[in-house]
Amino acid sequence: MNLKRWGHSIRVLLAVLLVTASPGAWAVLCSEVFFPGPAGDGLNAYVPMLSLPSFDASTLPALTAASPRAVSVSDSYWAGGISPNNWVLTAPSAGTARVYVKGNLVIGNNAEINKDGNPRNLIIIVIGNLDIQNSSNTKLNALIYATGNVTIGNNPAIYGGVSAAGSLQKGNNISYDPSALTGADFGTLCDNPNSVGQIDHFRFLHAATGLTCSPLDVTLKACADATCSRLYEGSVSLTLSPSTWAPSNVVAFNGGQASLKLHGNAPGYVTLGVASAVPAANNTRQCSTVDCRVLFYDSGFIFDVPPLLAAKPQAGITLQAVRKDANSQLCVPAFGPATRTLQFWSDYVDPGTGSLPVRVNDVPVAMSAAAPTSLNLSFDSTATALLSVRYADAGLMRLNAQYVGSGVESGLLMSGSDEFVSKPYGLHIATPADASCTASNPAGCSVLRMAGDSFPLNIRAVAWEADGEALTEAALRDNPSTPNFRLNGIALNSTLVAPTAAAGGVTGAFYRHDASTGSRSVLGSYDHALGTTTSLAVSQGEVGIFRLSAVPVAGSYFGQSVSGGESALIGRFTPAYLGVTSTASLTPACGAFSYQGQTITFAGGQPGIVVTSYNRQGEVTRNYDRDPFWRLAPPQRQPYAFSDASKPGLVARLQSLGDPQSLAVTDSGAADGSRAFDWRAEGTRLADALLWQLPSPPTAEDLPFVLTAAGAHVQLKLPAVQLSDLDGVCYRGSAGSAAACQDFVHAFGGTEVRLGRLRIDAASGPENQGLDLPYWLESWQASAGGPVFGATTGDSCSTQAALGQVVLSGFTGDLLASHFPTPPGTLEAPPAGTPTPTGVIRLPAPNQKGSALVSLSGLKGATPALPWLLFDWDGNGTPEAPSARATFGVLSTQRALIFRREIYR
Repeated sequence: MNLKRWGHSIRVLLAVLLVTASPGAWAVLCSEVFFPGPAGDGLNAYVPMLSLPSFDASTLPALTAASPRAVSVSDSYWAGGISPNNWVLTAPSAGTARVYVKGNLVIGNNAEINKDGNPRNLIIIVIGNLDIQNSSNTKLNALIYATGNVTIGNNPAIYGGVSAAGSLQKGNNISYDPSALTGADFGTLCDNPNSVGQIDHFRFLHAATGLTCSPLDVTLKACADATCSRLYEGSVSLTLSPSTWAPSNVVAFNGGQASLKLHGNAPGYVTLGVASAVPAANNTRQCSTVDCRVLFYDSGFIFDVPPLLAAKPQAGITLQAVRKDANSQLCVPAFGPATRTLQFWSDYVDPGTGSLPVRVNDVPVAMSAAAPTSLNLSFDSTATALLSVRYADAGLMRLNAQYVGSGVESGLLMSGSDEFVSKPYGLHIATPADASCTASNPAGCSVLRMAGDSFPLNIRAVAWEADGEALTEAALRDNPSTPNFRLNGIALNSTLVAPTAAAGGVTGAFYRHDASTGSRSVLGSYDHALGTTTSLAVSQGEVGIFRLSAVPVAGSYFGQSVSGGESALIGRFTPAYLGVTSTASLTPACGAFSYQGQTITFAGGQPGIVVTSYNRQGEVTRNYDRDPFWRLAPPQRQPYAFSDASKPGLVARLQSLGDPQSLAVTDSGAADGSRAFDWRAEGTRLADALLWQLPSPPTAEDLPFVLTAAGAHVQLKLPAVQLSDLDGVCYRGSAGSAAACQDFVHAFGGTEVRLGRLRIDAASGPENQGLDLPYWLESWQASAGGPVFGATTGDSCSTQAALGQVVLSGFTGDLLASHFPTPPGTLEAPPAGTPTPTGVIRLPAPNQKGSALVSLSGLKGATPALPWLLFDWDGNGTPEAPSARATFGVLSTQRALIFRREIYR
């Protein structure tokens, strides 16, 4: 037995046993298959069996094709056959191509197999017999292995090594390349622990997506086989693409792998590549993604500035570095924990301009992106930093933040922004006001304006100064303004402070005045304009003291609710002027007319006036008659006057009866802006009345005249000073338009006025017969010859009862009072005849001769009942009662004697 062959057989058997016992291990060592051999020429027979792949050769091309072939790194599979003469096989210049041929292989003459290449770049595995024909021109540089027998002619030039599991018949021109064993990549054919082997490919292990804000973790492996179950164990130096690898895109490592970071500084795809490598890989790089691309998502900052109160800092605002379209992905570890420098600026959104900066962390930031403000922020492990934001003005703002990368982050731009609302703390409402005015003492408040007269109303939107600050005029007076606040439709509500509603007060309305048109409209709301102050010209149509409050509609300021404010006490408002009316008129004193000398009373028993307060627009100010806002004392009148200047006697003889001081009529309790005054009787006080003193003698002035408001009339006059209240509010004419305070004059009438008298005619007759003396009611009348007294009619007051009883005096002769009964005579109706007297005084027969003076008791005495029937009979200027002489004891035809006090006209 050939001991050498037996030894090799033992090794083969041990290898087979090893493979059987350990399926996960390589079959043999590569050095047991490829070694210098006994002659040092690399030719070896009866070597161990390699671990060979199984494949179907029937589906593969045979080596009978005439065209040259080129093989690439990794494995190629052919069917056995005879290669043509002049056959050329080209191997790669880097890496190892492993060529598997299933079946016997015959290599023809003049073949060129990896003629100029390195043997480590080509391994030929023949699963069968190999026959290299005896050709003087065949060139073959490779490591060759056959599972059968190998026959090599003498002429072929072989550089590398040839091993066979069977017999080997060798030629002469064969050289062994010891570097091929250590440099070739045997894949899984055998175990080669003494060699770093070949790099099959470079493999990148990474996530499919990343963020521009943080580097992507990448593991780079130098794989020694196709499945990367083994790593290349030597030193590797590579230049990677793109250039944004950290720490650098030039990488050197030992041990088969390195941990790297890739910066994708712009959103989009980045392709991972190897620009160059030493040693080079036999195959194309592989990645975790099919196309070796990583999608980098844009990143930025998210933060939410809550609605602010102007000038109040808002701390604890979180700014976080995240993926922009999916906030759950954080920019860590690049932004946490770490200190980063960010740039800030603000934009004015609405309104679009402004003058006050936003303050971030108490630093005023730029108002445009042209020159942003840099701030250092400390980010925690969740890529979060805390901000404090303060803005002293109002409006819709945008706060912008950005990070600009440098160095390996060059090109990285992260940004974020947030719109936020800054709203005023409240509204300061300022009006001209009396600082000492209080609701408890409204009478002590000075006058602000007359009702209906405009005054300025200034409203400022103001910033925060302290939590819980009252929204009153006094509290907000010193708060700074927020000039960028504007809002339409802010409600303005007025509250009546005094007189109270319980006291009958009414609220009235505030009005806005338009200076350009002179018009006014009810002020229910206003539009707050840009600027420090919104000024309005307003008025209050009522008397009293008020308070205004501004109430913005909830949610109307960019979706936020804004607090309003209330004014100080506004007032006191007084009427603009007083109106005075009177319905005073006379009532005829004697039926259809009145006599001179007779008391003429007023309709209703007394004259009266009504004083009403008005605002500048002529509307009644109803609160004026509520105490203590009524400020007019009961006025005094002047004496009544007769208007007909052509009758000076009548003008001079008109007497005003009663007290000139008016009396206040009990108020109805309704807030109607009016109070009534009259000149009524009260206690010993007499109601007002008129009386013309009797003339002596009468003239044409005393002819009957009719008093009417439109013609000759009597005037009720109140002087201006009596119609001016404590505030100087006064009567200014019926329209209230007079420049100065006016007297009030009321023209009235209501009766015809006549001058009258009672005349008694003398009479005589026998003493034994009764005697009738006619009496006549007369009035001063016009006639062709001039005014005369003539009989009058329509007298309803000079009745027989009012005329009184018959009175006899001045007896003569034998005639005595005792000759007559008590009373001595009676008043009787006139007898039929023409002319017909008003009546007769009938005396009974005394049966004595003599005479007596006859008069009536109603016209006698200090206070006669009918003084208007007196007359100046003797021309001494004093009206006297009428009388006539009754004579008894003479014939009826006897001529009458004229006695004292009898006057005939």
